[in-house]
Amino acid sequence: MRWVLAILLLITCAACGGSGAGTDDLVIFLLPQQDIVVSRGEIVEIDYAHRTDGSATTTFVATPQSTFVSEEGFVIAVREQARGGVRQTLEWDTSVIPTNIYMIRALSEDANGAHKSVARGTVSVEGFSSSLALIDIEPGDGATNVSRHTPIRIVFNVLLDSRTVDDIAIEVRRSGTFSTRPQGLFIVDRNVVIFDPTRTTSGDPNPDGLPPNNEIRITVRDFDPADPQGSYVRNLSGGALVAAEAPTVTFTTGD
Repeated sequence: MRWVLAILLLITCAACGGSGAGTDDLVIFLLPQQDIVVSRGEIVEIDYAHRTDGSATTTFVATPQSTFVSEEGFVIAVREQARGGVRQTLEWDTSVIPTNIYMIRALSEDANGAHKSVARGTVSVEGFSSSLALIDIEPGDGATNVSRHTPIRIVFNVLLDSRTVDDIAIEVRRSGTFSTRPQGLFIVDRNVVIFDPTRTTSGDPNPDGLPPNNEIRITVRDFDPADPQGSYVRNLSGGALVAAEAPTVTFTTGD
């Protein structure tokens, strides 16, 4: 699930009285909306951009509720500034932290280490999510003339148990009777499954990629109560897709 901002925070130099508008100290942070609730294991996306031409580094800090007053916390990430208002996204993996309410702060410093700005937002992280949802499949349904070397990306809302991703849980088939699997390797990257057609199942190079001028069908298997131990993509708490969330996508490759 994509947790992004519903508010825009304009943050300025603390030494400038809190509301200055100098071009070298104005930063825009698009943080998660305040007081959102996520399940442990979900990916929280922090969108942000800088409006400054100076040299700066931004540190993203998560502070547990018990230490809000002292503002002691742990660093999520440190990012160099992107100039000119370029929007960037930081992904926060909540599977590696205890359940709690966290204050998210973005602290910016110039090249001399002087504090320049701060932004805040709060996120409540609860127990591991038992719900698995499919967010996106690329290439999209009905796409045509897709490059034969294009990776197939299947995006879920939470981190996945990589051990559950196989050729039964996710079927990739070529046209005809859609019973033949093209060459390709499944790779799990947190909440994303990638089918790389430039590599074989064993990881060797496959320079031809997908077959030319073929329909490629991707089916993510939904949970069947009659077969509870079957092969399904599952999240870290064992949740699988329900039928309404398990689509079939078909696209066509080019020459």
